[in-house]
Amino acid sequence: MDGKFIKRKVVKVVVPILTLIVAASQLSGCSSSSKSQVVDTVNELGGDTQVEFLVEENEFNEQGEVQQLEWVPLSKLNTYPGYRAKFEAVMGVETKAGIKTGCIYVDELGKTTDNPTLLTAFSNKATVEKFNDSENQDILRAAVKNTYADIEDSDEYAAIINGYFNLLPDNTPNYFNGGKSLSRLEAMTVASRATNPAASNPTADQSFKDAVGDTQYTSFAALSNAHAFIATTDESLTQDNASKAMSKGEYIYLVMSSIYGEDTINAVDLSTSKLTDVKEVVPTEHTKTNAEQLALALQTPTQCPEAIYKALVLANENDLTSADTKWNTAITKTEAIEFITEAIQSYNEKNGYKVNTDNDMTDTEAKAEAEAKEKEEIMKAYEGIKDKITCDGDTFYKEYKEISKDDKLSTGEVIQKIVEKYKKPVVTTTTAPAEVETTTTQAAQQTPQDNGNTGNSGNSNSGGGTPTYVEPPQQQVTEPVYVPPVTQPVYTPPVETPTQPSYTPPANNDGGDWDEGYDTDGDYNDVGWDIQR
Repeated sequence: MDGKFIKRKVVKVVVPILTLIVAASQLSGCSSSSKSQVVDTVNELGGDTQVEFLVEENEFNEQGEVQQLEWVPLSKLNTYPGYRAKFEAVMGVETKAGIKTGCIYVDELGKTTDNPTLLTAFSNKATVEKFNDSENQDILRAAVKNTYADIEDSDEYAAIINGYFNLLPDNTPNYFNGGKSLSRLEAMTVASRATNPAASNPTADQSFKDAVGDTQYTSFAALSNAHAFIATTDESLTQDNASKAMSKGEYIYLVMSSIYGEDTINAVDLSTSKLTDVKEVVPTEHTKTNAEQLALALQTPTQCPEAIYKALVLANENDLTSADTKWNTAITKTEAIEFITEAIQSYNEKNGYKVNTDNDMTDTEAKAEAEAKEKEEIMKAYEGIKDKITCDGDTFYKEYKEISKDDKLSTGEVIQKIVEKYKKPVVTTTTAPAEVETTTTQAAQQTPQDNGNTGNSGNSNSGGGTPTYVEPPQQQVTEPVYVPPVTQPVYTPPVETPTQPSYTPPANNDGGDWDEGYDTDGDYNDVGWDIQR
């Protein structure tokens, strides 16, 4: 972790949280207690005042131009193909039916994965044993020297890792630039890409972008924001200092927090410290942010923010850094990659490796695995369009396999053909106003007998089958037609028949009984005789 520092220079970094009084206080031999007074003065002056404080940064001439940093599953990386082939041969990685197998490509459950991270790969004991084998190391060191044009002995270990895992971009055409000091965003990117599986396009929320600026490292750095000492959570990480060099102390805290966890760091007993360059915790009673703590500590490197101090002690106890930590100097590319690789191994040696397997597969197993992964990807495409088509998942998969036999068609073209074949018809619902009026009129004219239930409204659907009002489609906002309720008909009593004049029937000469019927027209022609025999 000590790295190779040929020459150092003092670099001035502007931090918008302190004033020039801090620098002046240092020149006059300001004590720890008087530093509190300095911070009080800073707070009174406000946060817009700026100060230049000293950060030791490696003097290094970077060569080449930085490549664009992509993030794809490890099995799909094609950087340095010659070197990758040698690395995989040494590590026992094979490609069968398009599937990479071997200790690198094993997840924490011991299953084959095409998207391992540095963390998952080195949580497999089989990987660590092969990687640290002396003969394998000799082969890898020779291979990496033939790959890069600027590798020194101190860079080899880190370059071996970066050449395969692509944690940070190299410079074209083939420069590693191991002595380059890393900015906070670059250092956070190393931690993120080492511990998170590759995503097609990582995205940072807008607030993080607004705070640090939009660079090719921003989205990666956002994944480590929660573990960083200088972070956006207390507004310590800003666009100005995000692009400035990260100190070793900050980086060690970042990695130990990511790998060991904050609880482990917090539990460190500082009384057991064997560090020679850090002696005490920087006073914090007058500070508001982590940035203020760090700025004060950098004035007197024997003092350190408590969280960083504990992380340094934890790293030293696990043989990850020497007692002279040089915590206030800038972290380099070589140091950053080497430290996180060793921290992962140290953690697993202490807490137990997740797995210990090469996970070799037969050709048949590899073919089955390849088909399973292919189907998984195809079904992901189905999930995205299933609401637009009528076929089920099995049919979609069969159609995809059949159409994709034409090698000239891209994945998108295959899916489009399936959509065209099974596209759902567009259903539109319209309401004709004239029909609504007719139906309503008919409903209003229903008699109680037709309606079957007197007193119900015209929208009732009981008895006589009066149509129920149907809500028109949402896209057609129309006023419903009011249908008045059907009322009972007014009762009209019958017209009383005028009283008929009295009539004396003739004598009943033949013994019959007279039966007077109802005379409807008054002419007595309706009168009947009941002849009793």
